[in-house]
Amino acid sequence: MGGDANDITYAYLQLGIKAGATLAEIQAVLARAEAYRFSTKARVDHVRRFVEFFAAREKLGGINIPFADIRKAYRRKAMELHPDRNAGDKQSEDVLKDINNNYGLVEKIHQQAKIFYKKSAEEQTEMAQQARETTALERGGQPKPEPRVEPAKRGRAYRSTFTSPVGGKKYMAASVPRSIRTARLSYLPPHVIIGHGSVKRENDITYIYDYFMLPEDQFLRAKGYLSAPEIINPILQYGKFNPPYILKNTKEVFVPEGVRDAEAYARDYFRKEFGI
Repeated sequence: MGGDANDITYAYLQLGIKAGATLAEIQAVLARAEAYRFSTKARVDHVRRFVEFFAAREKLGGINIPFADIRKAYRRKAMELHPDRNAGDKQSEDVLKDINNNYGLVEKIHQQAKIFYKKSAEEQTEMAQQARETTALERGGQPKPEPRVEPAKRGRAYRSTFTSPVGGKKYMAASVPRSIRTARLSYLPPHVIIGHGSVKRENDITYIYDYFMLPEDQFLRAKGYLSAPEIINPILQYGKFNPPYILKNTKEVFVPEGVRDAEAYARDYFRKEFGI
């Protein structure tokens, strides 16, 4: 992948939609993410960032024109609106501020795309697949509330927004470094962590891993959050991003119909599989 169109292709990929979509179709992705029951602030903010990118491109010349043309149009307009040429003109000042903000959004994603396309083809493909899966889940609409199962836990009521129906449901699980889980999956409730592990590395450094388990749709969403780059303090550290993390040891189980405590069934299965 080369040329100035990298940022366009990358943005479509991050939204999980085909290149060439209209601005209305792009904005619909955000609307579905906001309406989806299991959406988190991190997911909505991620989608909004790319929707705003396309909206900014539209204001600067077009959502699908090369970045070089966007840059030329911006510089030309900025020269026309420069305070030296429009002294005391408040309207010109406001318009200049607006196009500066729009160009800043476009430039930020353009730089992020450069980082993405330096990754291996395998990583690019996996991230694209995860984005499509997440968007497809949201396109299916807001799921109906699931029946709650509240097994006893040390004598107290077991409360969770992640409770599951009785049987007939797929669960997925994986391990992730604790530092990454707390940074990228902080919205997960404590009970989805089904175990812990540690790995010794060189220089006698110990890495702690957490094993987490979720119903399939929620797991795919969490997997998408881990694989998506996230800007860190863009004002003070321009162009730097949290590195994406690709899960490599995912396991799954389908809980048979008739099992009263589907969550406990899946948890026991994964603990044996992972040797926790």
